[in-house]
Amino acid sequence: MGDQNIEDLSMSLMNRLLNNSRSIREITNEFDTDIHLPFGSGVTLFYHLLARKIVVIDMQNPIDLEQTIDIKCIDEGNLEEEKYAFFI
Repeated sequence: MGDQNIEDLSMSLMNRLLNNSRSIREITNEFDTDIHLPFGSGVTLFYHLLARKIVVIDMQNPIDLEQTIDIKCIDEGNLEEEKYAFFI
């Protein structure tokens, strides 16, 4: 999967996660279906966004995929850094 494709998928998933009252699992499962990705790809991308600190959440509470998520902020600068990190 190319860097641009990962960036596009990340932006699409972030848009779905923002201000959504459904669980992370529901959102990512629907994402996988809509984008025609293998089951579980959306969850993997969600964890990737957390690990790269692109999506910031309260890490004091355990992540429960069956619950909604309260995103504190999105740092698109980290998304850009990731895009170009392979060329450094």
